[in-house]
Amino acid sequence: MRAAEDPSSVIRYCFFQEGGGLEGGRMIISGPSYTDLLLVRLAAYILTFTFIHMERASIRLTPSKSAFRTQTGNSWLESAGSSPTNLALVTHISRSRSEKRYEHLSQPAYRSGYAASHYHWPLEYGINARSLGIQSYQPNKLPNPLEMSYPVFNAQTTAEEVATAFADQIKGKNVLITGTSLNGIGFEAARVIAKYAHLVIITGYNKERLELSRAALEKESPKAEIRPLVLDLASLEDVRRAAAEVNAYTEPIHVLVNNAAAAIGSYKLTVDGFESQMGTDHLGPFLFTALIAPKILGARTATFTPRVVFVSSTVHTYFPLDLETLAKLDPKSYTAVNAYAQAKVANVLTAAEISRRSKGQINAYSLHPGVVFTNINQRKEATEMGKEVGILLPDGTPNHEAAPWKSIPAGAATTVTAAFDPRLESVPGAYLDDCVVANEKIAPHAADPDVAAKLWEITEELVGVKFNF
Repeated sequence: MRAAEDPSSVIRYCFFQEGGGLEGGRMIISGPSYTDLLLVRLAAYILTFTFIHMERASIRLTPSKSAFRTQTGNSWLESAGSSPTNLALVTHISRSRSEKRYEHLSQPAYRSGYAASHYHWPLEYGINARSLGIQSYQPNKLPNPLEMSYPVFNAQTTAEEVATAFADQIKGKNVLITGTSLNGIGFEAARVIAKYAHLVIITGYNKERLELSRAALEKESPKAEIRPLVLDLASLEDVRRAAAEVNAYTEPIHVLVNNAAAAIGSYKLTVDGFESQMGTDHLGPFLFTALIAPKILGARTATFTPRVVFVSSTVHTYFPLDLETLAKLDPKSYTAVNAYAQAKVANVLTAAEISRRSKGQINAYSLHPGVVFTNINQRKEATEMGKEVGILLPDGTPNHEAAPWKSIPAGAATTVTAAFDPRLESVPGAYLDDCVVANEKIAPHAADPDVAAKLWEITEELVGVKFNF
Protein backbone atom coordinates (compact mmCIF):
# COMPACT_ATOMS: atom_id res chain seq x y z
CA MET A 1 0.00 0.00 0.00
CA ARG A 2 2.45 2.61 -1.13
CA ALA A 3 1.85 5.64 -3.28
CA ALA A 4 4.20 6.48 -6.10
CA GLU A 5 6.87 8.87 -4.84
CA ASP A 6 7.13 12.29 -6.39
CA PRO A 7 10.91 12.75 -6.82
CA SER A 8 10.60 16.53 -6.81
CA SER A 9 9.37 16.62 -3.23
CA VAL A 10 11.04 13.54 -1.72
CA ILE A 11 8.15 12.67 0.58
CA ARG A 12 4.66 13.93 -0.16
CA TYR A 13 2.72 11.03 1.25
CA CYS A 14 2.35 9.07 4.41
CA PHE A 15 0.74 5.60 4.35
CA PHE A 16 0.32 2.76 6.77
CA GLN A 17 2.43 -0.26 5.89
CA GLU A 18 1.22 -3.83 6.05
CA GLY A 19 3.19 -4.47 9.24
CA GLY A 20 1.65 -1.55 11.07
CA GLY A 21 4.42 0.95 10.39
CA LEU A 22 3.93 4.48 9.18
CA GLU A 23 5.85 5.60 6.10
CA GLY A 24 7.22 9.10 6.09
CA GLY A 25 8.37 10.86 9.21
CA ARG A 26 9.29 9.25 12.50
CA MET A 27 5.92 8.17 13.89
CA ILE A 28 5.92 4.41 14.22
CA ILE A 29 2.89 2.34 15.17
CA SER A 30 3.60 -0.53 17.51
CA GLY A 31 1.17 -2.96 19.03
CA PRO A 32 -2.20 -1.46 18.02
CA SER A 33 -5.38 -3.15 19.07
CA TYR A 34 -7.02 -5.46 16.55
CA THR A 35 -9.93 -3.05 16.08
CA ASP A 36 -7.68 -0.06 15.55
CA LEU A 37 -5.57 -1.97 13.08
CA LEU A 38 -8.66 -2.87 11.07
CA LEU A 39 -9.68 0.80 10.99
CA VAL A 40 -6.22 1.80 9.89
CA ARG A 41 -6.10 -0.75 7.11
CA LEU A 42 -9.61 0.07 5.99
CA ALA A 43 -8.67 3.73 5.72
CA ALA A 44 -5.49 2.89 3.86
CA TYR A 45 -7.34 0.66 1.40
CA ILE A 46 -9.82 3.43 0.67
CA LEU A 47 -7.03 5.93 0.19
CA THR A 48 -5.12 3.62 -2.09
CA PHE A 49 -8.23 3.00 -4.18
CA THR A 50 -8.87 6.71 -4.62
CA PHE A 51 -5.23 7.76 -4.95
CA ILE A 52 -5.37 8.22 -8.71
CA HIS A 53 -7.64 11.21 -8.08
CA MET A 54 -5.39 12.70 -5.43
CA GLU A 55 -1.89 14.04 -5.11
CA ARG A 56 -1.03 12.32 -1.88
CA ALA A 57 -2.30 11.23 1.52
CA SER A 58 -1.05 12.62 4.80
CA ILE A 59 -1.28 11.37 8.34
CA ARG A 60 -0.71 13.80 11.17
CA LEU A 61 -1.20 13.84 14.91
CA THR A 62 -3.63 16.53 15.94
CA PRO A 63 -1.74 19.09 18.04
CA SER A 64 -4.68 20.87 19.67
CA LYS A 65 -8.37 20.52 20.35
CA SER A 66 -9.25 23.36 18.04
CA ALA A 67 -7.09 22.79 15.02
CA PHE A 68 -4.58 20.63 13.27
CA ARG A 69 -2.27 21.31 10.36
CA THR A 70 -1.43 19.02 7.51
CA GLN A 71 1.25 19.35 4.87
CA THR A 72 0.02 20.09 1.37
CA GLY A 73 2.70 20.50 -1.21
CA ASN A 74 4.93 23.37 -0.15
CA SER A 75 2.42 24.98 2.19
CA TRP A 76 0.38 24.17 5.27
CA LEU A 77 -3.36 24.24 5.69
CA GLU A 78 -5.32 24.46 8.89
CA SER A 79 -8.59 22.77 9.72
CA ALA A 80 -10.67 22.84 12.88
CA GLY A 81 -12.33 20.32 15.13
CA SER A 82 -10.05 17.47 16.19
CA SER A 83 -9.16 15.84 19.47
CA PRO A 84 -5.53 16.09 20.69
CA THR A 85 -5.42 12.37 21.34
CA ASN A 86 -6.59 11.32 17.92
CA LEU A 87 -4.71 10.50 14.78
CA ALA A 88 -6.19 12.42 11.88
CA LEU A 89 -5.97 10.57 8.59
CA VAL A 90 -6.52 13.07 5.80
CA THR A 91 -5.97 13.21 2.06
CA HIS A 92 -5.64 16.24 -0.15
CA ILE A 93 -7.08 16.71 -3.61
CA SER A 94 -5.74 19.30 -6.01
CA ARG A 95 -8.35 21.40 -7.75
CA SER A 96 -8.52 24.75 -9.51
CA ARG A 97 -7.84 28.03 -7.71
CA SER A 98 -11.56 28.80 -7.69
CA GLU A 99 -12.18 25.84 -5.41
CA LYS A 100 -9.61 26.86 -2.80
CA ARG A 101 -11.23 26.38 0.61
CA TYR A 102 -8.51 27.08 3.15
CA GLU A 103 -6.18 29.96 3.73
CA HIS A 104 -2.52 29.44 2.85
CA LEU A 105 -0.28 29.63 5.92
CA SER A 106 3.11 31.07 5.06
CA GLN A 107 6.17 29.22 6.36
CA PRO A 108 9.23 31.48 5.77
CA ALA A 109 11.70 28.71 6.62
CA TYR A 110 10.09 26.43 4.08
CA ARG A 111 9.64 26.85 0.36
CA SER A 112 6.17 28.21 -0.27
CA GLY A 113 4.13 29.15 -3.28
CA TYR A 114 2.45 25.87 -4.16
CA ALA A 115 0.04 26.92 -6.88
CA ALA A 116 -2.72 24.37 -6.43
CA SER A 117 -5.48 24.54 -3.86
CA HIS A 118 -6.63 21.76 -1.60
CA TYR A 119 -9.56 20.54 0.42
CA HIS A 120 -9.88 17.75 2.91
CA TRP A 121 -11.25 14.41 1.84
CA PRO A 122 -14.13 13.68 4.22
CA LEU A 123 -12.39 10.68 5.75
CA GLU A 124 -10.95 11.48 9.16
CA TYR A 125 -10.78 8.50 11.48
CA GLY A 126 -10.51 9.28 15.17
CA ILE A 127 -7.97 6.54 15.88
CA ASN A 128 -6.64 6.84 19.41
CA ALA A 129 -2.92 7.60 19.27
CA ARG A 130 -2.20 6.07 22.65
CA SER A 131 -3.64 2.70 21.77
CA LEU A 132 -1.63 2.73 18.56
CA GLY A 133 1.58 3.31 20.49
CA ILE A 134 2.67 6.40 18.58
CA GLN A 135 6.24 7.32 19.45
CA SER A 136 7.38 10.92 20.04
CA TYR A 137 3.82 12.21 20.28
CA GLN A 138 3.80 15.91 21.26
CA PRO A 139 0.17 17.08 21.64
CA ASN A 140 1.13 20.69 22.44
CA LYS A 141 3.49 21.26 19.52
CA LEU A 142 2.73 21.48 15.83
CA PRO A 143 4.76 19.05 13.74
CA ASN A 144 7.76 20.56 12.00
CA PRO A 145 6.74 21.19 8.36
CA LEU A 146 10.14 19.87 7.27
CA GLU A 147 10.01 16.61 9.23
CA MET A 148 8.63 14.60 6.34
CA SER A 149 10.49 16.36 3.54
CA TYR A 150 13.98 14.94 4.10
CA PRO A 151 15.48 11.54 4.87
CA VAL A 152 15.70 10.22 8.40
CA PHE A 153 19.37 9.78 9.30
CA ASN A 154 21.01 7.34 11.71
CA ALA A 155 24.39 6.11 12.96
CA GLN A 156 25.25 4.60 9.57
CA THR A 157 24.49 7.72 7.55
CA THR A 158 27.52 9.15 5.78
CA ALA A 159 28.52 12.77 5.29
CA GLU A 160 28.09 12.28 1.54
CA GLU A 161 24.46 11.25 2.03
CA VAL A 162 23.76 14.24 4.24
CA ALA A 163 25.37 16.69 1.82
CA THR A 164 23.39 15.22 -1.06
CA ALA A 165 20.15 15.58 0.88
CA PHE A 166 20.90 19.22 1.71
CA ALA A 167 22.58 20.22 -1.54
CA ASP A 168 20.12 23.08 -2.00
CA GLN A 169 20.94 24.41 1.46
CA ILE A 170 24.70 24.20 0.82
CA LYS A 171 24.63 25.87 -2.60
CA GLY A 172 25.87 29.44 -2.52
CA LYS A 173 27.14 29.20 1.06
CA ASN A 174 30.54 30.16 2.43
CA VAL A 175 31.67 27.62 5.02
CA LEU A 176 34.67 27.80 7.35
CA ILE A 177 35.83 24.53 8.93
CA THR A 178 38.67 24.40 11.45
CA GLY A 179 40.92 21.36 11.69
CA THR A 180 40.86 19.82 8.21
CA SER A 181 43.86 17.50 8.16
CA LEU A 182 43.67 14.52 5.82
CA ASN A 183 42.00 11.42 7.28
CA GLY A 184 39.93 13.41 9.75
CA ILE A 185 36.23 14.20 10.06
CA GLY A 186 36.88 17.89 9.43
CA PHE A 187 38.44 17.09 6.07
CA GLU A 188 35.60 14.71 5.21
CA ALA A 189 33.03 17.38 6.01
CA ALA A 190 34.92 19.86 3.83
CA ARG A 191 35.15 17.29 1.04
CA VAL A 192 31.41 16.71 0.73
CA ILE A 193 30.45 20.34 1.33
CA ALA A 194 32.90 21.55 -1.35
CA LYS A 195 30.84 19.78 -4.01
CA TYR A 196 28.02 22.30 -3.58
CA ALA A 197 29.24 25.33 -1.61
CA HIS A 198 30.33 28.66 -3.05
CA LEU A 199 33.43 28.78 -0.83
CA VAL A 200 35.03 26.40 1.67
CA ILE A 201 37.67 27.83 4.00
CA ILE A 202 39.85 25.16 5.59
CA THR A 203 42.21 25.73 8.49
CA GLY A 204 45.18 24.09 10.15
CA TYR A 205 48.19 25.18 12.18
CA ASN A 206 50.64 23.38 9.87
CA LYS A 207 50.88 25.12 6.49
CA GLU A 208 52.32 22.11 4.66
CA ARG A 209 49.58 19.75 5.83
CA LEU A 210 46.99 22.40 5.06
CA GLU A 211 48.23 22.57 1.48
CA LEU A 212 47.91 18.79 1.20
CA SER A 213 44.28 19.07 2.25
CA ARG A 214 43.62 21.82 -0.26
CA ALA A 215 45.22 19.83 -3.08
CA ALA A 216 43.12 16.77 -2.24
CA LEU A 217 39.90 18.78 -2.16
CA GLU A 218 40.63 20.57 -5.43
CA LYS A 219 41.53 17.30 -7.10
CA GLU A 220 38.14 15.81 -6.26
CA SER A 221 36.16 19.00 -6.88
CA PRO A 222 38.11 21.03 -9.49
CA LYS A 223 35.44 23.71 -9.69
CA ALA A 224 35.26 24.24 -5.94
CA GLU A 225 36.76 27.34 -4.37
CA ILE A 226 38.97 26.17 -1.51
CA ARG A 227 40.71 28.80 0.60
CA PRO A 228 43.34 27.74 3.16
CA LEU A 229 43.73 29.67 6.39
CA VAL A 230 46.62 29.02 8.75
CA LEU A 231 45.17 29.02 12.26
CA ASP A 232 46.74 27.88 15.51
CA LEU A 233 43.97 27.79 18.10
CA ALA A 234 46.52 27.20 20.86
CA SER A 235 47.79 30.76 20.39
CA LEU A 236 45.45 33.67 21.10
CA GLU A 237 47.75 35.95 19.13
CA ASP A 238 47.50 33.71 16.08
CA VAL A 239 43.74 33.45 16.51
CA ARG A 240 43.54 37.25 16.35
CA ARG A 241 45.73 37.33 13.24
CA ALA A 242 43.63 34.68 11.46
CA ALA A 243 40.38 36.37 12.48
CA ALA A 244 41.61 39.65 11.03
CA GLU A 245 42.34 37.83 7.78
CA VAL A 246 38.81 36.42 7.70
CA ASN A 247 37.30 39.81 8.47
CA ALA A 248 39.16 41.19 5.45
CA TYR A 249 37.36 38.76 3.13
CA THR A 250 34.68 40.25 0.92
CA GLU A 251 32.39 37.27 1.56
CA PRO A 252 30.28 36.69 4.69
CA ILE A 253 30.55 33.40 6.60
CA HIS A 254 27.31 31.43 6.50
CA VAL A 255 28.52 28.49 8.58
CA LEU A 256 31.43 28.16 11.00
CA VAL A 257 32.37 24.65 12.10
CA ASN A 258 34.64 24.59 15.15
CA ASN A 259 36.05 21.12 14.57
CA ALA A 260 39.75 21.43 15.45
CA ALA A 261 40.92 19.85 18.70
CA ALA A 262 44.17 19.38 20.57
CA ALA A 263 45.81 15.99 20.60
CA ILE A 264 44.85 14.10 23.73
CA GLY A 265 47.81 13.51 25.97
CA SER A 266 49.85 14.49 28.98
CA TYR A 267 49.68 17.83 30.76
CA LYS A 268 50.71 20.68 28.46
CA LEU A 269 50.27 24.42 28.37
CA THR A 270 49.50 26.66 25.43
CA VAL A 271 51.77 29.59 24.64
CA ASP A 272 49.38 31.71 26.71
CA GLY A 273 49.75 29.46 29.75
CA PHE A 274 46.40 27.67 29.52
CA GLU A 275 45.91 23.91 29.82
CA SER A 276 46.19 22.61 26.26
CA GLN A 277 42.79 20.93 25.88
CA MET A 278 40.81 23.84 27.26
CA GLY A 279 42.98 26.37 25.47
CA THR A 280 42.75 24.73 22.04
CA ASP A 281 39.26 23.22 22.19
CA HIS A 282 37.42 26.05 23.96
CA LEU A 283 39.30 29.31 24.50
CA GLY A 284 40.74 29.50 20.99
CA PRO A 285 37.45 28.67 19.22
CA PHE A 286 35.53 31.06 21.51
CA LEU A 287 37.86 33.94 20.66
CA PHE A 288 37.89 33.10 16.96
CA THR A 289 34.08 32.91 16.84
CA ALA A 290 33.74 36.18 18.76
CA LEU A 291 36.17 38.03 16.50
CA ILE A 292 34.58 36.89 13.23
CA ALA A 293 31.01 37.24 14.55
CA PRO A 294 30.46 40.33 12.34
CA LYS A 295 31.26 38.19 9.28
CA ILE A 296 28.85 35.51 10.48
CA LEU A 297 26.10 38.01 11.28
CA GLY A 298 26.67 39.52 7.84
CA ALA A 299 25.34 36.32 6.28
CA ARG A 300 21.98 36.70 8.00
CA THR A 301 18.96 37.48 5.82
CA ALA A 302 15.21 37.39 6.21
CA THR A 303 15.23 33.74 5.16
CA PHE A 304 18.60 32.51 6.44
CA THR A 305 20.11 32.28 9.91
CA PRO A 306 23.87 31.60 10.00
CA ARG A 307 25.18 28.72 12.08
CA VAL A 308 28.07 27.93 14.38
CA VAL A 309 28.81 24.25 15.03
CA PHE A 310 30.95 22.87 17.85
CA VAL A 311 32.23 19.31 17.52
CA SER A 312 32.02 18.09 21.11
CA SER A 313 31.90 14.50 22.38
CA THR A 314 29.88 12.14 24.53
CA VAL A 315 32.90 12.27 26.83
CA HIS A 316 31.43 15.56 28.07
CA THR A 317 29.25 13.40 30.31
CA TYR A 318 32.24 12.01 32.23
CA PHE A 319 33.15 15.03 34.37
CA PRO A 320 31.53 18.38 35.24
CA LEU A 321 33.22 21.65 34.44
CA ASP A 322 35.36 23.11 37.22
CA LEU A 323 34.96 26.85 36.77
CA GLU A 324 37.37 27.58 39.59
CA THR A 325 40.31 26.02 37.76
CA LEU A 326 39.19 26.59 34.18
CA ALA A 327 42.23 26.30 31.90
CA LYS A 328 44.47 26.21 34.99
CA LEU A 329 44.24 22.55 35.95
CA ASP A 330 46.55 21.25 38.66
CA PRO A 331 49.23 19.16 36.91
CA LYS A 332 49.41 16.88 39.96
CA SER A 333 45.79 15.78 39.59
CA TYR A 334 45.66 16.06 35.80
CA THR A 335 44.28 13.22 33.69
CA ALA A 336 43.82 13.31 29.93
CA VAL A 337 40.22 12.08 30.18
CA ASN A 338 39.25 14.79 32.66
CA ALA A 339 40.85 17.57 30.63
CA TYR A 340 39.25 16.40 27.39
CA ALA A 341 35.85 15.99 29.05
CA GLN A 342 35.89 19.48 30.55
CA ALA A 343 36.77 21.06 27.22
CA LYS A 344 33.89 19.22 25.59
CA VAL A 345 31.49 20.33 28.32
CA ALA A 346 32.53 23.87 27.47
CA ASN A 347 31.65 23.25 23.81
CA VAL A 348 28.11 22.14 24.67
CA LEU A 349 27.53 25.05 27.04
CA THR A 350 28.94 27.60 24.58
CA ALA A 351 26.72 26.44 21.72
CA ALA A 352 23.63 26.82 23.88
CA GLU A 353 24.76 30.20 25.18
CA ILE A 354 25.49 31.60 21.70
CA SER A 355 21.97 30.66 20.64
CA ARG A 356 20.49 32.22 23.78
CA ARG A 357 22.47 35.46 23.67
CA SER A 358 22.18 36.04 19.93
CA LYS A 359 18.37 35.86 20.15
CA GLY A 360 17.86 34.28 16.77
CA GLN A 361 20.69 36.02 14.95
CA ILE A 362 22.92 32.92 15.01
CA ASN A 363 21.94 29.30 15.57
CA ALA A 364 24.63 27.28 17.30
CA TYR A 365 24.79 23.52 17.80
CA SER A 366 27.09 21.02 19.49
CA LEU A 367 27.43 17.35 18.65
CA HIS A 368 28.98 13.98 19.29
CA PRO A 369 30.50 12.72 16.01
CA GLY A 370 30.70 9.15 17.23
CA VAL A 371 33.72 7.07 18.11
CA VAL A 372 35.94 7.38 15.05
CA PHE A 373 39.41 5.93 14.49
CA THR A 374 41.08 9.05 13.06
CA ASN A 375 44.70 10.14 12.97
CA ILE A 376 44.34 12.21 16.15
CA ASN A 377 43.30 9.28 18.36
CA GLN A 378 45.93 6.91 17.02
CA ARG A 379 48.70 8.79 18.82
CA LYS A 380 50.29 7.06 21.80
CA GLU A 381 48.74 9.13 24.58
CA ALA A 382 45.30 9.13 22.95
CA THR A 383 45.58 5.36 22.59
CA GLU A 384 46.30 5.05 26.30
CA MET A 385 43.21 7.09 27.12
CA GLY A 386 41.16 4.90 24.79
CA LYS A 387 42.34 1.83 26.63
CA GLU A 388 41.55 3.50 29.95
CA VAL A 389 37.92 4.16 29.06
CA GLY A 390 37.58 0.81 27.31
CA ILE A 391 36.96 1.85 23.72
CA LEU A 392 40.30 0.40 22.64
CA LEU A 393 41.57 -3.11 23.20
CA PRO A 394 44.94 -3.73 24.90
CA ASP A 395 46.59 -3.88 21.47
CA GLY A 396 45.23 -0.42 20.60
CA THR A 397 42.62 -1.56 18.08
CA PRO A 398 38.93 -0.56 18.31
CA ASN A 399 36.83 -2.42 20.86
CA HIS A 400 33.61 -2.88 18.91
CA GLU A 401 31.86 -4.45 21.86
CA ALA A 402 32.41 -1.39 24.04
CA ALA A 403 31.43 1.24 21.48
CA PRO A 404 29.78 1.41 18.05
CA TRP A 405 32.79 2.60 16.06
CA LYS A 406 32.14 4.70 12.98
CA SER A 407 33.98 5.19 9.74
CA ILE A 408 35.27 8.68 8.99
CA PRO A 409 32.44 9.29 6.46
CA ALA A 410 29.87 8.33 9.11
CA GLY A 411 31.73 10.30 11.77
CA ALA A 412 31.50 13.49 9.71
CA ALA A 413 27.80 13.07 8.96
CA THR A 414 26.53 14.68 12.15
CA THR A 415 28.74 17.72 11.54
CA VAL A 416 27.22 18.26 8.09
CA THR A 417 23.75 17.70 9.54
CA ALA A 418 24.31 20.33 12.23
CA ALA A 419 25.58 22.75 9.61
CA PHE A 420 22.74 22.46 7.10
CA ASP A 421 19.70 20.46 8.21
CA PRO A 422 16.81 22.96 7.98
CA ARG A 423 14.82 20.91 10.48
CA LEU A 424 17.14 22.23 13.20
CA GLU A 425 15.93 25.82 12.82
CA SER A 426 13.37 25.23 15.55
CA VAL A 427 15.92 23.89 18.06
CA PRO A 428 18.82 26.38 18.32
CA GLY A 429 21.44 25.32 20.83
CA ALA A 430 20.63 21.64 20.39
CA TYR A 431 23.04 18.75 20.85
CA LEU A 432 23.17 16.14 18.08
CA ASP A 433 24.19 12.50 18.02
CA ASP A 434 23.93 10.15 15.04
CA CYS A 435 22.61 13.03 12.90
CA VAL A 436 19.56 13.71 15.06
CA VAL A 437 18.76 15.99 17.98
CA ALA A 438 19.72 14.22 21.20
CA ASN A 439 19.26 16.77 23.97
CA GLU A 440 18.35 13.95 26.31
CA LYS A 441 21.98 12.83 26.08
CA ILE A 442 23.34 16.10 27.44
CA ALA A 443 24.76 15.63 30.93
CA PRO A 444 22.96 17.73 33.58
CA HIS A 445 26.18 19.61 34.29
CA ALA A 446 26.33 20.61 30.61
CA ALA A 447 22.73 21.81 30.49
CA ASP A 448 22.78 24.34 33.34
CA PRO A 449 22.14 27.86 31.96
CA ASP A 450 23.73 29.45 35.03
CA VAL A 451 26.94 27.49 34.44
CA ALA A 452 26.83 28.47 30.76
CA ALA A 453 26.50 32.15 31.63
CA LYS A 454 29.33 31.97 34.16
CA LEU A 455 31.56 30.11 31.70
CA TRP A 456 30.89 32.83 29.12
CA GLU A 457 31.94 35.59 31.51
CA ILE A 458 35.09 33.76 32.63
CA THR A 459 36.05 32.97 29.04
CA GLU A 460 35.61 36.59 27.95
CA GLU A 461 37.97 37.61 30.73
CA LEU A 462 40.56 34.95 29.87
CA VAL A 463 40.69 35.76 26.14
CA GLY A 464 40.32 39.50 26.62
CA VAL A 465 37.29 40.16 24.44
CA LYS A 466 33.59 40.84 24.88
CA PHE A 467 31.50 38.54 22.70
CA ASN A 468 28.49 40.66 21.76
CA PHE A 469 25.86 40.43 19.05
